[in-house]
Amino acid sequence: MSTSRSPLLPASLVIVLAALAASPAGLSDEAENYRRLQAMPRERRVALAETLERFDKLPPDEQAAIRKIDSEIGRRDEVERARYRALLRRYHLWVNGLTGEQKQALAEAGSTEARFNLARKFRLKELENAPSSPRVSGIRTGDYGMIGPYEAANMLRIWAKLSDAKKSEIERRQERGRIFAEIKAQQKAANVPFQRFPLADEKFYDARIESDEAFRRLFGLGGRRPDAAKKGDAEAKAETAQKKAEHPFAEFLYFEDHKPKAVSQKNLERFSASGPAWFHAMLDPLSADDARAYLTIVYRLLYPEPGEMPVQSKPSGPAPAPSRPAPKRSGTASPL
Repeated sequence: MSTSRSPLLPASLVIVLAALAASPAGLSDEAENYRRLQAMPRERRVALAETLERFDKLPPDEQAAIRKIDSEIGRRDEVERARYRALLRRYHLWVNGLTGEQKQALAEAGSTEARFNLARKFRLKELENAPSSPRVSGIRTGDYGMIGPYEAANMLRIWAKLSDAKKSEIERRQERGRIFAEIKAQQKAANVPFQRFPLADEKFYDARIESDEAFRRLFGLGGRRPDAAKKGDAEAKAETAQKKAEHPFAEFLYFEDHKPKAVSQKNLERFSASGPAWFHAMLDPLSADDARAYLTIVYRLLYPEPGEMPVQSKPSGPAPAPSRPAPKRSGTASPL
């Protein structure tokens, strides 16, 4: 891969590979290609077209290098493909968070090995200054922006029951921030009963959190159930106990005390690979340690021990992903 023209290519490689994976070259049947493109939300198709246009502007040797990597990933099985693409996505997000000086140093690295060693140096320095998964009032800092594991497991149960057409319809509304509400609205139609955080545990950990002075200084009444904050404790207790916390702090603290049974790396990767895009987008901002912890909890809510995620039958062998043909400059019609 050329390093003279685009030393930071690996940071943008994930975008290009995602575009190649969803492009007409990613499948052998043209009708299936267009069916998939038409099923995408329009915003995603526009982003895909823009990304491919950026790819077309790269020098030929860099295009060839990207196609080669995409082809190599395409030859892997589903779990390995998901692992590599997740790694590329995380690397892209990490590079975007570097300082201008760090990005410039990576750009000036003379070889892939030198760039790798420099990236490793940056990561070790980050770990020294900010240990993985620090706690605030006993809760992982990464969990403060997450939905509760029970809610995530419920939504994945519903999602698994939806048709491809319904999934595409819901994904089109993602930009409006409505995707979680839209999925939960399908509960009755999908015939999926909600599994809730046990009320006794919720009350216990709510009381423990509300007695934490550091937590109260940070969140005040925002960490309490909305009913208790608005009506007073006596009236709130008289209400039906199905109301959820404004943020599921109690759930996260519970799982800090009650670690789920460990999940093998292979099963966790299969579980991650099976997850929808909105689930991966939710995990992207987390550290690797926090993401693994959250995935393990949700996995165990869906597959309680001693159960495990069932192994699905696989084709006899994955077909290598064909290379994307050279772009035509004559202004061919876009499937937008």
